[in-house]
Order: sequence, then structure tokens, then C-alpha cells
Amino acid sequence: MVIAGDFKEFSRHIKDKNRVTTVLTIEGAHSLGNYAGDADFGLGISEADTDVLYGRLLPYFEKNINTLKKHGICCV
Repeated sequence: MVIAGDFKEFSRHIKDKNRVTTVLTIEGAHSLGNYAGDADFGLGISEADTDVLYGRLLPYFEKNINTLKKHGICCV
């Protein structure tokens, strides 16, 4: 079994009929944030839709996505 690190590696290994080739995925961008505990997840839509919350979370999303891209494991 191969866990492909990028599309090129996936494309190369998927052709081998005797090998299982997989990719790791993230379901939902919330996995890339840095939250203030359960309080952030308990907010209603109108409470969460604020510049303060965006301003606090956006740098973490950007940093984590860029880290994944740097290592060739993200194609966002």
C-alpha cells in the first residue's frame, strides 16, 4: 500500500494493479483552524459571521494550507 504524497506520486502508483494507492484527505476546513475550545463551535451563524472571528482564524487557515502545499500534499 502507498499513501501518495502528491498527485504525481498517486498517478505513478495507481497504474500498478497489484498495489493499493491512497490519499489522505481533510473533510472540512475546520480541521485547519485553531479554535477557542467548544465555545467557537457553539456559536450560531450570526454570532460566528464576524470580522473578529475571521481575523482570529484566517491566519491559521492560511498558515496550515501553505504548510500542506509546501509539502506537496495539498492542492487547494
